[in-house]
Order: sequence, then C-alpha cells, then structure tokens
Amino acid sequence: MSTRSNDYNSGIEFLRNNSELFERMYDRLGYLEQRQRNADFQAFVSTIVGQQLSGKAADTIYSRLLTLLSNDRSPQSLNLKTIDELRSVGISNAKARYISMLAEKFIENQISIEGLNLSTDEELYKKLNDITGIGPWSARIIMLFNFNRLQAFPFGDATLERAYQSLTKNDLSLLNEDVEKWQPYSGIVAMYLWSFVDDIGLDDTV
Repeated sequence: MSTRSNDYNSGIEFLRNNSELFERMYDRLGYLEQRQRNADFQAFVSTIVGQQLSGKAADTIYSRLLTLLSNDRSPQSLNLKTIDELRSVGISNAKARYISMLAEKFIENQISIEGLNLSTDEELYKKLNDITGIGPWSARIIMLFNFNRLQAFPFGDATLERAYQSLTKNDLSLLNEDVEKWQPYSGIVAMYLWSFVDDIGLDDTV
C-alpha cells in the first residue's frame, strides 16, 4: 500500500491498458461512476454492522438502527443507547459493544477524521485496523469508499474471490500477484468485480 492515488479516471485508463480482465469487464459494464461515501462516524458504524452480512441484511439492520437513534447519526446519540437496545434491532452482542466503544472514542476525540484523512495509506490502514471491531477487510473497505484510497483491495471478500476465479479461471493463489499488477488502482478492479456480479452474475462470461 505504498502508492496513493485519488484519480479515478486515470485509474480507469491505466487498467484498460494494463489488465485484460478489466478491459473485458469495462466492455460489458461501461464507465461506472465512482462509489464514494462520506468519511464520518456513521461510516464506521455501518461498516461494522455490515460485517459478514449480505448487503440486504446489513441495510435492514442499519435502517433499524437509524430508527432507534431517531436518525441522529452522532456518536453522542449512539452512546446514549444500551447494549440491549442496540441488540434489539438485530445487531450482535459483539458488534453492539464495538460500536459503543467506537462512539466513546469519537466523543473523546481519540479518532479524528481529519487526522485519518491526512495519513499515508500505510498509516491509515494501521490506524483503522487498530480500532476494535475494524479488521483488515473493514479497514480496506473504509479506505476505498470513505477515504478514496484507490489502491485498497479488500482481500478476503468472498464475492470478489468468487468473481476473480470465475472470470479468470485462475487459482485463488494468483490473486495477490494480479492485485500487485493492478496497483495503484486495484480498488477500482474490486468495484468492477462487485458490479459485474450484481449486474450480470457469475454464470456469464466476459
């Protein structure tokens, strides 16, 4: 994660010229707008809530959480809720504790969005990974979508792994090598792989 690049359009051009897989996906999907989200307290909360859940299940539970919070997305609002109240909307006990601890860290300014944003890729990954409840996959998801670090590839994502194997016919052991070839824009490949699965599925070919 040594190279930082925020230029999505340059990344598209680079990948089209340097990755046969990406070019084939681009031919089917066309230009996809970059998916970006705000970097804030709720970005961390929604990522923790959605861990190991399908997109639909994660959205449902997160929507229930916002209702519980009367749509007040501040750490102060979440900090007023008990673990049992958080669990009542479908959040696991562990995740409820993680987001409660997270709220306290934000309230006490132990986590600074500005400080995270100014960090290098290596620093950002370490800082995120050090937060209780944020593991390697979640750290890279937050880096990619909330901090626009286009080199962040979420290793361990089951959908990405299945898509990679299906579309390349490669053994999964070759993924690391290909990710290095896609740098510093491997996160864009991940975005296209997810979109390919959502729009076309894995039974088709490119």
